[in-house]
Amino acid sequence: MNEKGAVAIADSFSIVPSQYAQRISEIFTLITEEEENLKKAIYMMRGLIQETEARMV
Repeated sequence: MNEKGAVAIADSFSIVPSQYAQRISEIFTLITEEEENLKKAIYMMRGLIQETEARMV
């Protein structure tokens, strides 16, 4: 399974952040050698994690 398959499966879960697949896709496009892009990707990933954790309560 590749990342696209994993994202599709996760996107079907009952507890999933809004626009999960779209946001993950954007995060992957930001993973480059550019420091600012990496910082933005990490920031966005933290947001997804926090949103997921909040939905689990």
